[in-house]
Amino acid sequence: MDEIVVFMGAEALLRVPLERRRLTFGRAPHNTVVVDHPEVAPEHFAIEARAEGWCLVDRTGRGAQLGSMVVSEALLHDGVGIALAPLRAVFRADRGPEQALEGPLFESMVGQSPAMKAVFERIARFAPRRLPVLICGETGVGKELVARALHNRSPRAHRQMVCLNCAELSPGLVESELFGHEKGAFTDAKSASLGKLRAADGGTLFLDELGELPLAMQPKLLRALESGELTPVGASHPVRVDVRAVCATNRDLEAEVEAGRFREDLFHRIAVGIIEVPPLRERGDDLGRLIDHLLVELEPEGGRATLSPQARELLQRHSWPGNVRELKGVLQCALASCRSGRIEVEDVQLRRRGRRAGAGAAPGEPASLGGCSCGPDCVHIAGKSYEAIDREVIARAKQLYGPRMSRVAERLNVKRSTVYGWAKQYGIK
Repeated sequence: MDEIVVFMGAEALLRVPLERRRLTFGRAPHNTVVVDHPEVAPEHFAIEARAEGWCLVDRTGRGAQLGSMVVSEALLHDGVGIALAPLRAVFRADRGPEQALEGPLFESMVGQSPAMKAVFERIARFAPRRLPVLICGETGVGKELVARALHNRSPRAHRQMVCLNCAELSPGLVESELFGHEKGAFTDAKSASLGKLRAADGGTLFLDELGELPLAMQPKLLRALESGELTPVGASHPVRVDVRAVCATNRDLEAEVEAGRFREDLFHRIAVGIIEVPPLRERGDDLGRLIDHLLVELEPEGGRATLSPQARELLQRHSWPGNVRELKGVLQCALASCRSGRIEVEDVQLRRRGRRAGAGAAPGEPASLGGCSCGPDCVHIAGKSYEAIDREVIARAKQLYGPRMSRVAERLNVKRSTVYGWAKQYGIK
């Protein structure tokens, strides 16, 4: 039977079977579950049986905290947490793993293709265990959604999932961001900071773009994950933490290990369970499902926007190098551009290699180069190193645009000074 589990910290205080069609939670005595705390409203939220499933209904007028979102109404899915200060409630669905994979939505992810069902199955198997998980996939495939599903379905769902993008870390502040610091530990440390590892104590630490973590910091992270201890910057004594590590990368970390850019021991520590998220082009009919789902999500007042058959065909033909993130952006733009709630071909702006799909060459630009049918600025990357790819991109741009460095910079979406730096680095005059 479906149930709500009420937690205080890591301890389960109460299990409430969902036997009635409506249950209420709040401070007043008439509620199904009474929480006597000044921060809890007389009737805080209700859980109602609907045709489509159990629905959370906020009763405060301020919105209920459901997972990482504030909602007025929302369907509940297995493992999602509901804030109820000073407690936390978690919805548990009484469904086997096979049944959980059959719906149109798994957590907040859309997919019924074999490739995505394999992802969902791995999430369902890995989530209840403490093992570290490495999520691999191209940019924009939804690796953070997979991480949140792992957290929401784990016994740690009642605690925080703390996210850190390693690509955004300032080299001088990496250690402080991860491990925290004491007041006065360095010039700008005007107050103490917990750091991401301590903030995630008892919960999940999600390290995105792990391949960007500086090599010098990797042994310290490994030591903290192995021992459960860390020493904040400026502190004299270690602090114990209980963290489950979930990491994501769009790099081939095994190749990075072979190249000496990533530590092998850290790789083996974080890649105990591996989930490969497929790119959108390998997900078959999921593209159509995603389009329809996103149109409703982006138009919350009923999802009235529709696609003309020609616009849908154009979207279906696109290769989506930016994956779901690109698809969402294209649909947002199309919804803003369309008239009368119908998206036509002219509303769909697809960008391919720096140019809108279907657009002709700009004046003075060659229509093709070297017999390549992919377009004049296509660079084949299979089997090449990053440096070889960079060198070919610059050389191809120079061949196309000659001395017009501003045009090269525009097409590569960088500053002119960056182009000059690359040219000097690779010896291109």
